Amino acid sequence: ALEDHRIGKSLKLIHDQPDRHWSLEELAIAVGMSRTSFSTQFKKLVGNTPMDYLTEWRMSLAYSSLQLTKDTVLSIALDIGYQSEAAFSRAFKKIIGKSPLQVRKDYQRIHANPVDHQSAHSSYPADSPPAREQKGIGHGVKASADLTAPCQRSSRAGRVPAIRP
Repeated sequence: ALEDHRIGKSLKLIHDQPDRHWSLEELAIAVGMSRTSFSTQFKKLVGNTPMDYLTEWRMSLAYSSLQLTKDTVLSIALDIGYQSEAAFSRAFKKIIGKSPLQVRKDYQRIHANPVDHQSAHSSYPADSPPAREQKGIGHGVKASADLTAPCQRSSRAGRVPAIRP
C-alpha cells in the first residue's frame, strides 16, 4: 500500500490521528481522490475497506493499551475516537471477540504467573500486537490461540493492523 503514495498518505493519516472522526469522503479528499476510486484502490492494496481498517487499527491500539497501561476503558475509548465506553466496548467485542475488561484480565492473569518468559531482546510483552508481528503472527495468518490473535471473526482474522514501534 505504501507503493501508492495516496494510499500511503491515507494510512499515515489514520495512524497519526486514530481519534479523529474520519469519513470515507474526508480521507479521499485528503489524498486527492474520489470516494469510489479511493475506496477501490485502498481495498485492493490493503485488503480491507478504509473504514474497516480504521476500526481494526483503533482496536489494535486499544488492545495494547488495555494490556500495557492502567488507563480506564473510557479513557482508552476516548483516546481512539469513541464518544462512549458502551459504544467502544460493543465495537471491541465485535472485532476482538472478548470484552475490553476480559482482555485486560486475561493479560494480568497470564503475567501474574508467566509460563513462557519472553526474549530478553524484546521490549514488548509476548502477546502484544508488536510481538505477534515479530513472530510472524498477524497479516494474513489466522492464529488460533486466545491471546495471539485478537480477531475472532473469520472474515477479519489476522487482519488487525500490527502496531509498529
